[in-house]
Amino acid sequence: MGNFNGRVDLTGDKSGFIFQFALAFLLDSASFSIYSADWDSPTIDFLKDGKSTNARNICTKEHVVFHALHMENQREIELLECGMPISDKKIVLRNDHGMDVLEEFSKRLLRCPYIVGVVNSLPYNPYERKFIRKIREGGLVEIVLPWTDEGFGLVVKTTGRNIRETTRISEIIEDEFGYI
Repeated sequence: MGNFNGRVDLTGDKSGFIFQFALAFLLDSASFSIYSADWDSPTIDFLKDGKSTNARNICTKEHVVFHALHMENQREIELLECGMPISDKKIVLRNDHGMDVLEEFSKRLLRCPYIVGVVNSLPYNPYERKFIRKIREGGLVEIVLPWTDEGFGLVVKTTGRNIRETTRISEIIEDEFGYI
């Protein structure tokens, strides 16, 4: 196999052997290697057209962690619509002051195809001026109605499968509903 020290010349006689690295580079993806001292590196440097470049390499669990976030962030966000009729979407609010305002606003929100339902109301946030208060794991978005003196708020469940999708959905919600 030979010791490449993490650097491979694609013009040499080993070009067929390292085809996976060239393909990983071209597809902006990663190659998978069997663990050995030669390949224990999260990136493999090689020469392409006389210039040094590198490809992602995975041969240990640590390499997966190293590359996973970057590769996930490179992927285009694909949002899923809920697919439920508006009449089947649930509104669950605490029995508290401002229920009428929150109920009316919740009914408007349910028209968004990325909202599964309203899962709770929030305690008062009278000093909050941002419409989107917080984005949480599990597709949850905390919304505050800054135009109310009390700062009424609620939590919606979205179709977001990760923080990136939920953040994008929250931007859509703010664009459509973040005003009086």
